[in-house]
Parts: sequence; structure tokens; C-alpha cells
Amino acid sequence: MACDHWRRAGVLQDLQVRLLLPAATPTGVPAADEVLEHTFATYGVEVLREARIEHVDWDVHAVTVATGTGRRVLEDVAFAHAVPHYRAPRWIADAGLAADPAPGLVDVDPHTLRSRRQESIWALGDAADVATRPSGGALRKQVDVLARNIAAVRDGGELQRYDGYTVIPITLDRRKLVLVEVDRDGRPSPSVPFLDPVKPRRSTWLLDRYALPVIYFRRILRGRV
Repeated sequence: MACDHWRRAGVLQDLQVRLLLPAATPTGVPAADEVLEHTFATYGVEVLREARIEHVDWDVHAVTVATGTGRRVLEDVAFAHAVPHYRAPRWIADAGLAADPAPGLVDVDPHTLRSRRQESIWALGDAADVATRPSGGALRKQVDVLARNIAAVRDGGELQRYDGYTVIPITLDRRKLVLVEVDRDGRPSPSVPFLDPVKPRRSTWLLDRYALPVIYFRRILRGRV
């Protein structure tokens, strides 16, 4: 969105924009990556792959980046937006519910969402190790599976399985967005089968901007979807 704004303001050609990716590709989903790589090229973005920030020298506006080919110092950085590594609340690891204390996620069976350590505990969302990309949209299916499985344990029924569905909304400019919906293995899992969600659309942007927040807070979090 910043590049779109700078292009409309007529200053994008005077700026050097870099994007650091922790992996070799933006999402690992070929169809989505093709769209995003085209967008990077359109805006003239330099992409550093398998990269992470090692050090920030704020006084000289420099950032040291480690990549698969070595270290590189980015100088004269006017603005940097960095996303830290995610970890769950510390009390989860302190309670012995996490397999790895680093991210501290609840150690659950990613299919049933039941704790591997305490059978009476279930978990979903960003605090659970569900072996898929975390997203708010994934809750729609996680909540359904978890609720059905709690009832199944109570009634002696068969447990349902969560396939790792997640959704990755990516804004390409101020009016277009791609909605990447995939399962745990990266296979497409669109909510609307006849509509290609990876194709940039204004309608998808409107859905994500206005409709989904209402659905999330008024329906999903209240267990109505």
C-alpha cells in the first residue's frame, strides 16, 4: 500500500524499497507467489530472501541483514517496519503445556485440537501449535472442529479433524487484495469454489475491509459461525 501511495504521489522512482522474506517465496503457495512476485517487480521492490534482521544501528540509520549468502548492511534507512518472531503467553510454557518453550505454543494434536499432555485441555488460535499459518480467518473452522470434538468426547462420538485451513489476505494496492485460502499442505481451499481467490479483486478488498471484521467480532468470536 505504501508503494501504491508513493507511485500515485509520483515519488516511487526516487525511493529504494526492500522487502525481507524469511523464506524463499512470499507464501509458499505457487499461484499466490506468482501474483506477488509480479507485484514486487511492478513496484520495483528489491526482495531479500531467506533473510532476517540481525542488528539495527539507529544512530546511523543502518540495518544488518543475514541471508543465505552472507551478511549485508543496508545503509541510509529512512523507515523500517520489522515484525518480531511470534510467541505465545509465557504462562503456557510455565504450565508445561508447550512442547517447545521458544514459541510456547500449546502442544495439541493439530487435527483434533486436543492437548497431547492433558486430555481435558483443548486449544486453538494463535496460542496453539496447529501446524498451519496462523490467521483470524482460520478460527472459523477451528472453532467448529473444537466444539464438535468436545461434544463428541462427552457423548462418546467420533472426533472431527481440522485440515489446517487458513486464509492469508494480502493487499496489493489501495483497492485490490488477494485472499489465499489453503489447507495445511498448501492445497487451495476456497470458501467459494467457483471464484479464484488468488486473482486480485476490488470486491475481495471490500470484503476484507468491511465485511470480515464484522463477521469476526460479531459472529466467529461469539461462536455463531
